[in-house]
Amino acid sequence: MPLFKKEKKKEEVKINKGIRVDPIPPDYEVLQSYYVREGFAEVVIAAKPGIVVEPVYFVREVELNEQEAKALERLKDFLAKELEPPAIGEEQEVKKILLDSADKLLKKYGRGIGVVDENSKKKIFYYLERDLLGFGILNVIMEDYRIEDISCDGVNVPIYVWHRDYESLPTNIMFTDRSVLDDFIIQLAHKAGKHISSAFPMLDAMIYGKHRLAATFREEVSPRGSTFTIRKFREKPFSIVELIQSNVLSPELAAYFWLLLENKANIMVAGATGSGKTTLLNALSCFIKPRMKIITCEETAELNMPTENWVRFVTRESYGLGATKTGEISLYDLVRMSLRYRPDYLIVGEIRGEEAFVLFQA
Repeated sequence: MPLFKKEKKKEEVKINKGIRVDPIPPDYEVLQSYYVREGFAEVVIAAKPGIVVEPVYFVREVELNEQEAKALERLKDFLAKELEPPAIGEEQEVKKILLDSADKLLKKYGRGIGVVDENSKKKIFYYLERDLLGFGILNVIMEDYRIEDISCDGVNVPIYVWHRDYESLPTNIMFTDRSVLDDFIIQLAHKAGKHISSAFPMLDAMIYGKHRLAATFREEVSPRGSTFTIRKFREKPFSIVELIQSNVLSPELAAYFWLLLENKANIMVAGATGSGKTTLLNALSCFIKPRMKIITCEETAELNMPTENWVRFVTRESYGLGATKTGEISLYDLVRMSLRYRPDYLIVGEIRGEEAFVLFQA
């Protein structure tokens, strides 16, 4: 029995309330398709034939029938009441704990939840993991390694992605309810261990998986409502060898950078947004001897040094309102403090203000 059936918009709304997921129009031509999760989540890039081809990124997930959708919601309710938080040291086994608990609840409250067969259970568990541990409706996009950026410009506007092969693409996913989008951004903030609200409507943080999140809340600073952008990073940064193999750097230029780092020269990496500045900084750090002391100062933790002798400093926002800056720790403060640590190498993630003066003075 195939997992992917003819798409029914009516049932999709039940799973993703306040979110519209459009099916692939019959007159669209498929340019590429691939599984993100075999049998459960597929990506299809399709376009309407014509003189100008404008591809669209379609997310297709295994569908739930009405009985399975109800069982999923009931199981979530039971888990919210009975699931115990993982003990210290078990944080890495959260997925196993969740699915084991769900399996026990299905056996315990089978009739109350709705009796499901083994095939239905696999589909329900997929959505449980997606919604409770993953990124909900965006989980397929987040798991697609070909995607570099995910952008939401507000309600009733398609989610846009930056694809390695097709560049900027609209998707078939759209938030249609402002409150649902607001709640989704609050959940993203919680995943990053941060806070966002009408009082603090802007957020710049790192979510798990080492991805960068920038978000605005409601109409405080963005008239079209809440917005967010997720910049995805590889778990393992590009090495200098990979950059050479990809023709990003020539062997001669890489050797020149190596010579500069060996002699502790000052290096400034500049470029446009998304041009690979952080990628290059991470790759160049491979040239630093492992026993040398490295200190990094950043607003959001993005750099990943391949050494143990590394101190990472991150700025902290103010707790106060208005003109007060209670508890704020700026890049200027971090750079000044880092000089007391006697670093062999000092790396500042971004320079836009007075910290530049301290850096060059040092």
